[in-house]
Amino acid sequence: MGQYNVDEIEFYSNGWLDNIDLASVTNDELKDLTYYQVKQAAGTYNEMVSMEETDPDYAFWDNDYNNEKNNYMQLATELNNRGIEVPHALDMHDNASQMNNVIERFTPGLFEYKDNVIVRADSELEAIKQIFNGDLETAIIKSYNLNGLPDDEFKTQLNQGDWNGVLEFEKENGFFKNIGSGLFTDEMVILGVNSKHAVNASLFADKATDRTQAELRSFVANTPDLQTKHSLGQQHNAPSI
Repeated sequence: MGQYNVDEIEFYSNGWLDNIDLASVTNDELKDLTYYQVKQAAGTYNEMVSMEETDPDYAFWDNDYNNEKNNYMQLATELNNRGIEVPHALDMHDNASQMNNVIERFTPGLFEYKDNVIVRADSELEAIKQIFNGDLETAIIKSYNLNGLPDDEFKTQLNQGDWNGVLEFEKENGFFKNIGSGLFTDEMVILGVNSKHAVNASLFADKATDRTQAELRSFVANTPDLQTKHSLGQQHNAPSI
């Protein structure tokens, strides 16, 4: 990840961002940093809720969690300034679903599979069912590559196939992927209008707005005609009182 090695960053510590110029970090690098920061905070929070506040170690974890919240706020500010919307504050207690959504959206390598069906599931077996829309017959035909077989062999294979077999075949051939953060895909299944379980839309919603606010301000500043037209347009469209 650029000049930064995430394996060497102590995301629980206070001030690790002091060594990084966020303005020079790319969007993808910023997302990676945010992903690992939120993952760290989620792990810290889970440790905290598993113990009593009177536990001797509670203060230690609480201090880390406060550091992680402060670190996240800096990252979130930069992301939102670039038009990549995330919650402004980290809160694993009252806002866990949105924080988990950040983890999902920023999972490293996720964009590689944007053209394939990506699903959210609790198990690999549930995931493969969702990827094929629950259509076992189609899954068997595609996965076992039955097209072109003699009719009797085709019917035998079709009758013997099941979801576990489809899953194993896709895994053995390297098609089925556990992306992480509860997300799965299959390199041989392309996203389509009938992919009813796909979560691609929510995962890549920010891709159209990845252009930074600084770039937009610079564009307007260097385009005087645009500023004039924008001002006139505001006056013309102002509501009457």
